[in-house]
Amino acid sequence: MRPCIEPDCNSLARTGARCPTHAQAHVAAKSRRRNQAAPPHGAAATMRATIKTTGWGYCSAPDHPGPGLLPAADIEVDHVVPLADGGGDTHNNVQTLCRPCHKTKSDAEHRARYRNQP
Repeated sequence: MRPCIEPDCNSLARTGARCPTHAQAHVAAKSRRRNQAAPPHGAAATMRATIKTTGWGYCSAPDHPGPGLLPAADIEVDHVVPLADGGGDTHNNVQTLCRPCHKTKSDAEHRARYRNQP
């Protein structure tokens, strides 16, 4: 047995990397994400196509360090409110972020989601 990989969890994982509570929550979240995939021609797909065509994009994170204009390879499209949390694939709910800012935002959402689990 080893410690659960989830932040601030003191439980032990019997199998895998998560304790039984977090393992169940992880499977449920994964299922929600799978069932809430963005449509192939929605707002996120349109934004990705625009970035690919222009060859560049901006990181819209307010605390982004350095210049906001980056090559397309360094830009990711993000749903402001994740699809798994009920957000829609609409132009008002998508933004462009650089990879480090997207990872920071996604990690924070992940921690918050598990913190709110019963």
